[in-house]
Amino acid sequence: MPPYAPLWQWVTEKAIDVHLNFGNYLFLLTDGLYLSSYLYSLKVAAISTVFCLLIAYPMAYAMARSSPATRNLYLMLIILPFWTSFLLRVYAWIGLLKNNGVINNVLMALGVIDEPITMMQTDFAVFIGIVYSYLPFMILPLYAALDRLDPRLVEAAGDLYASPWQGFRYVTWPLSLPGVVAGTLL
Repeated sequence: MPPYAPLWQWVTEKAIDVHLNFGNYLFLLTDGLYLSSYLYSLKVAAISTVFCLLIAYPMAYAMARSSPATRNLYLMLIILPFWTSFLLRVYAWIGLLKNNGVINNVLMALGVIDEPITMMQTDFAVFIGIVYSYLPFMILPLYAALDRLDPRLVEAAGDLYASPWQGFRYVTWPLSLPGVVAGTLL
């Protein structure tokens, strides 16, 4: 808290005087505002990560199983947004989500809604922005893990009478976990 004091000062040429105040850290851990903000941040991060995984896994799987020419096109489409400013891409969502934005105008023109839906300054907008921003960072590690997966392993599971779901559950999913972990950490 103000007034701010230096953490350490030279007393002599060879001696340092250190002033630590753990009261500020105790205040951070006991004040409800900071604790609720921290817990909200963890909730948003966890939900966004789950949504990124649910969207990215099928995309990465389709990329890994596509032909080489199509795969290069998909990779380009994933990497292409990085050539545009991050701030500009996020601001574009404002034009889509605001009350007189594209989404509300299309829904009103189709007769789905009578008045605009408030989407800006909501948890929904936060999740959209985070998932959109971090989706490529989930897709690329998943793609790398799934691309290295030998398709003969899934075929062997089928030869041993595993259903497609069992082949995914016991072969594909465990072998793609390094990509899941890397994407989650990113």
